Amino acid sequence: RQQDYVVRKAKPFPRPDAHAVVIFARDASGSTSAYTDLYKKFVFDLKTLIKGSYPNVSFEYIIFDSSAYVMKNEDEFFKAELGGGTSYKAGIDKIMELMQQKYPAQKFDRFPFIVGDLGDYMSTDLAQAYEDMAAQSSYSGTLKAGYGADDFTNYLEGFASNNEYFGFVDLGDMPQGYSLGDLKRLLKNAE
Repeated sequence: RQQDYVVRKAKPFPRPDAHAVVIFARDASGSTSAYTDLYKKFVFDLKTLIKGSYPNVSFEYIIFDSSAYVMKNEDEFFKAELGGGTSYKAGIDKIMELMQQKYPAQKFDRFPFIVGDLGDYMSTDLAQAYEDMAAQSSYSGTLKAGYGADDFTNYLEGFASNNEYFGFVDLGDMPQGYSLGDLKRLLKNAE
């Protein structure tokens, strides 16, 4: 027979007084409009997860095509559609600018995440931009949905496998949806 233990007073375990920013950047070129609902679910799930871990968290929203723009809020982020070409480097440059101007690494854990179809050409400049973003972030990642450039997809798969603080998930060319399992894979969470 096991004995029950009586606990008279529990010590509270305070959450750390840490500050975080999550920056969502979305490829808003015409080729990604079919995946907006999928991106919304991802943003909702990640926001819910981060809010549970940080008492002080800010969210920023960037859209890009061949240029990048900071949106005022999440509604604008999902309603805005652009039509030009696609430059993931422009999106990453805007992320870096925002982190440097508003969210210093000494005060914030920084989590940029990019969603899109990777409809851009891989280049050494784009690879360097991803490496710089990952180096300046606590954790970062990219969620791909739709048809994209194979060399870009292959680069991100390799980069994620060699960098413990960068995640990548490819949902395929015609994804039927997105699941919490995909989020766990993006965050490299085996539990």
